[in-house]
Amino acid sequence: MYLSDRRSLPINYNPLLVWNHHPNAKLNNQKSRAAMYCWASAKYYLTLADGHLPPEVFNMKDPPSDNVARLTKLLPKMRVSIASKGIENQSLRYLPYAANGSFPLDMTQIENLFYSTRIPSPEKDVIRKANEKANHVIVLTRGRFYMLDVLNNGPNGERNARSVEDIYTDIEKIIADAEKKGNTEFAVSALSNTDRDTWTANRKELLELGNEFALSLIDDAMFLLNLDEDDTTDKSGVLSSMLWGPSENRWVDKSFSIIIKPDGTSGLNFEHAWGDGACVLSYFNKVQEHIASDCTLNPDIKGMSSALSTDVPTEVKFVLSDNLKSEIQSAISYHNRQVNGLEVSFGQNFEVNRNWMSSRNLGADGFLQLSLQITHRLLHGYQCATYESASTCAFQHGRTETIRPCTQEAVDLAKFYKTADFENIEDCREIDRLLRAAIKVHNVMTKDCLSGEGFDRHLFGIRYQSTIKGAEQPKFIQDKTFGVMNYFRMSTSTLNSPHVMLGGFGPVVPDGYALGYMVYDNWIGVTAAAFPEQGVDPTVFTNTVNDVWMTLKSVIDNAAKM
Repeated sequence: MYLSDRRSLPINYNPLLVWNHHPNAKLNNQKSRAAMYCWASAKYYLTLADGHLPPEVFNMKDPPSDNVARLTKLLPKMRVSIASKGIENQSLRYLPYAANGSFPLDMTQIENLFYSTRIPSPEKDVIRKANEKANHVIVLTRGRFYMLDVLNNGPNGERNARSVEDIYTDIEKIIADAEKKGNTEFAVSALSNTDRDTWTANRKELLELGNEFALSLIDDAMFLLNLDEDDTTDKSGVLSSMLWGPSENRWVDKSFSIIIKPDGTSGLNFEHAWGDGACVLSYFNKVQEHIASDCTLNPDIKGMSSALSTDVPTEVKFVLSDNLKSEIQSAISYHNRQVNGLEVSFGQNFEVNRNWMSSRNLGADGFLQLSLQITHRLLHGYQCATYESASTCAFQHGRTETIRPCTQEAVDLAKFYKTADFENIEDCREIDRLLRAAIKVHNVMTKDCLSGEGFDRHLFGIRYQSTIKGAEQPKFIQDKTFGVMNYFRMSTSTLNSPHVMLGGFGPVVPDGYALGYMVYDNWIGVTAAAFPEQGVDPTVFTNTVNDVWMTLKSVIDNAAKM
């Protein structure tokens, strides 16, 4: 599905996560945070390459104790069957975790986290994995590409992470060199932001002009680091900049790109074909934790580089024809047209939060989803097909399943809410009852999807098999109802982590909302992206949903007193 789509990647596919600021204000600057994320990423990669990265585990109860973890390491690598316990062909090492209610998650996607890129190709793109021998990442700033080594080779062939201070020094040199040269006149990176067919043709011409080595330096890099110039600091501006940004400083094909603003605000934009949010979030969390616990970068490092080499890291340059120069200008215009009118809004509430929901025995995800359903009815007068992503990485090679929050119970709640008298205690009680009933249904549906009992991927399989075999699609797929139920006017997702400050993605239909939400102990928030000219204003949506949160809190609190 992803690789065959010919649309451009910004807005349509690549999502975004933004890290929290560093607790030391002196380190919240572009050079320091760039150096720290490069250093931590190199450490993470080496742990992964050595086979020492702990598996991701879903814990139904408390996490396993240290004793369970030690026992797991001591058990032999073999598979066993115990009929009396219902155990068939299970790994012996896994059994202590299973007894604890802890289940390993599939991590095969992580193979493409580093050293991979999406290559534009006729009809269907391909994911190309490099041989992992390169020691560099690519830094993109002012439209210029630079090689930055984050690893080095030891005397016995071992690979090590360079010191964070040395990485900082090279980043300092890159920024100085780019500032001296100024913005490049013809930013090759813009070509990657066009539709895939146009990009395929332009990449082919780049290769024909002798740019194979230059492209290989980008394709074979560990990942991409974007150093931006704009000093946007408000949350909506940061989201829009990091979601689609200036095409002159975005190469969207790499597995992931770390984007860092002048004030140190840092985000991660990732290409979606190779993997999903669950895999990326694991990396996202671990590098932030490693920086907090082990990074020794001196906040006063400025000026410490004078004793080090003055050699500037290599700039990657391209040979361009007049046609490609024209194509670059066209690509910039195309990208600007694509994002023109797309707005992002962020709504946040500190009174409604996970702690309050827990005190009222309300499921957090269900509460958030139902507040979105109510908001859509208030703004548009009807419910719409709604998509929520559920990870199926509990299964081998699992990706996602679709949770559909627009249930009959959600409709009943939204309808009643719209006409309710919030001064009437009976109406408050009815909203409380309807909300809890809808959350219960949502929770059951979520559990079904997480455990492989959803239906959307089965329907996708039927459609896909019919297509590749050239057979007629089943009648129910041809029915207009099937089209309506898959026109997701609200596409939603959440990746809760103590390290995520913001997150977002683009709408999946022209008149749709893209809604990324977060639930924390002391606040909740939602990011909305939409085209207001299509009748879907994201600022109006976030303001309205905030009112809904406050009203529901008041209603639930009042109902609890009676």
